[in-house]
Order: sequence, then structure tokens, then C-alpha cells
Amino acid sequence: MAEKITQIGILVEESLKKEFQAICKAQDKNASQEIRALMREYVKKNRTKKLPDLLAGQQDAWDGVKPVGREEI
Repeated sequence: MAEKITQIGILVEESLKKEFQAICKAQDKNASQEIRALMREYVKKNRTKKLPDLLAGQQDAWDGVKPVGREEI
């Protein structure tokens, strides 16, 4: 069974968002994928033994999916 996908909303300065998006675009990367990669690295670095092993090594179900009809995060 596939992992359930959920959405997270964050507040950031507009200038940070624009610069992040511009850098991602210049590197031909998807901003959402980059944010997920940053989150995974943070969790991996800060994980404790109390968290279930189910979280380890999950594949990103959204990799390769392009947003339709809305601005990319």
C-alpha cells in the first residue's frame, strides 16, 4: 500500500521564497522536491530510536510529479 501524501504549509519571507524558487529553477529542480529532501535529511540527522523504523528510507511518492494549475511552493 502506498504511503499517504499530506500537505504542510509554512510561512516564509517573500524574498526567501522567491530566491529559493529562482535557485531551484536555475538548477532545473523542483522546489517541493528540494524541501522534502531537506526535511528528510533533517529527520535522518535528528532521529531518535523512539521513532518507528517505518519512517526510515521512504521513497518520495511525489518525485517526478509536476504541479498542475497552481504555483509551485
